[in-house]
Amino acid sequence: MTSRPAAHWRHQVFAVAALVLPALALSIPSGYSWGSLLLCVLGLACARAWPSAWQHPALRTWVVAVALMGLLLSLDAWQTHPFKANTLDRPLKFALALLAIPAALAASGASVRTLRWGLWVGALAAAGTAFWQLQVLHWTRAWGYTNAIHFGNLALLLGVWSWLWARHEKGWRHWVGMLAALAGGYACIASESRGGWWVAPVLVALVFALEHRRPLTAYHAQPSVPHHGRYRVRLLLSVAAVLVLLGSQWHLVQTRANEAWQEIQLHQTTGASDNSIGQRLAHWKFAWRMGLAKPWTGWGEQGYQIEKNAQAERGDIPRVLHEFEHAHNEWLDMWAKRGTVGVLVLVLFFALPGHLYWRTWRQSVMQPPTPWQSAARTSALCGLVMVVGYVGFGLTQVMFAHNAGTMMYLFMNLLWLAPIAQASAEQRHRHGEQPQRQVDTDPQPNAGQ
Repeated sequence: MTSRPAAHWRHQVFAVAALVLPALALSIPSGYSWGSLLLCVLGLACARAWPSAWQHPALRTWVVAVALMGLLLSLDAWQTHPFKANTLDRPLKFALALLAIPAALAASGASVRTLRWGLWVGALAAAGTAFWQLQVLHWTRAWGYTNAIHFGNLALLLGVWSWLWARHEKGWRHWVGMLAALAGGYACIASESRGGWWVAPVLVALVFALEHRRPLTAYHAQPSVPHHGRYRVRLLLSVAAVLVLLGSQWHLVQTRANEAWQEIQLHQTTGASDNSIGQRLAHWKFAWRMGLAKPWTGWGEQGYQIEKNAQAERGDIPRVLHEFEHAHNEWLDMWAKRGTVGVLVLVLFFALPGHLYWRTWRQSVMQPPTPWQSAARTSALCGLVMVVGYVGFGLTQVMFAHNAGTMMYLFMNLLWLAPIAQASAEQRHRHGEQPQRQVDTDPQPNAGQ
């Protein structure tokens, strides 16, 4: 057993990381890196707990998913000729994610509370960034400090996560969380990222479909279900606030939707590819043909770029495709570059954590509403929202081609898995099984709340 002072230090670091990662993600350059770095440092400090981490089904599942994708990217990087060290940039992120996994054992009740606030601050900061860039800097769309598409998609996730945690709360904290949810929605709209716009109702529908059976219990030592009448009032006010937000931004949404329809028609009639939708459609056709040419292992990152540039020079494909390094579709990009093997790995990269979150949510319905079980239930729902969101975003953008998309998926997953692992350990202990050695058992994660 780790000494109490050492365990307390690790709890504090994890709590800070849980706050900083989402809070700074979109409001400063590479903001997602600071919390991720803290998790890596903590994972290194907890390296001796690796055997215990491996024994947790949730963490073991995530290890397999990350290792498979990291291995695939590493093999592609090593095949680059001549080899350059910067080709290991993407595989290195997956190695760091593996390094951070033991940090999940340092989760505590304080870290769950700081994670909640981190989400709310992150969504509000994203909205503030979007407002500043549009109203003060007079940009045409909000980019944050990454690109407009990633900014909008990740802001949407922050908004939905904020909403999920706000539904637990009472009083002013509930309304802060709901305001953060609206802020994330505003930042998504301000980015003009249409891929995020159509995913948003899918995520909301997913939550309602899963949660229609009963209200979510609060993350408190003695959970209580809100009064039915009060719950209805909250719901009506929330719907009204969403309608006001959409109404205030409806002209922008309608304009962008009309542009998309016109670009689709233009591409179908004239083959025009010098616009947002046209170049995507051209990219998808090209990537599909590339995958068919090498269906098992694909062309590799380098081979894909060389062949694309050669075809663009010959005039076989629109020259505009030369300006982009990916196919604007996660699945077709993987199919062209890494073939069937890559597509199968990508399926597992989504399916393994997705199934874990689904199973955790299903099991949590039957478990006593202890603090850790309540936290695990909401974390599982947040994780499921993230997986479904990334699958949806990936239909029109390659989320893993950019640092923001990759780092947020890798390290936010770790934050969602930590309460699930702790709840699983609590359940085994309650059923009389031998508890596994952890950084600290923290039997009362909600103490003092």
